[in-house]
Amino acid sequence: MTDARVESWRQLARDAVSAATVCRSASRARSAVSRAYYALYSAATAWLIDAGEAPPVRGNWPHRELPTVVTLVLRRRKTSENRRRDIVRNLRVCYSMRLDADYQPGRTVDDSVAGEAVRSALSAMRLLGAR
Repeated sequence: MTDARVESWRQLARDAVSAATVCRSASRARSAVSRAYYALYSAATAWLIDAGEAPPVRGNWPHRELPTVVTLVLRRRKTSENRRRDIVRNLRVCYSMRLDADYQPGRTVDDSVAGEAVRSALSAMRLLGAR
């Protein structure tokens, strides 16, 4: 039986990826990037809990620590180096783009950046088995 927390995080991921697509279609690149990152963050959190990892007391992992935690669990599960690298790279890329989109108004965040964020999030989510 799936932990209710896992399903809740998976639902957040589905909602966020849908929102990213809608935002991108509406020429809201910054919002699309932010939602794409949160889709991946939510999917990774669901995957970690489903893998038996206990989240920190606050209920979820800090954003900066997530790639490290995911890497450790993927290594423990003997996931191939290429798959591990792809997942973690996409986590880092999406997080970096999200920081620019949300906190750097002087940086260009256009449709091409939004498209890259959505593709990166979806790729890592597939590799994690989330989509």
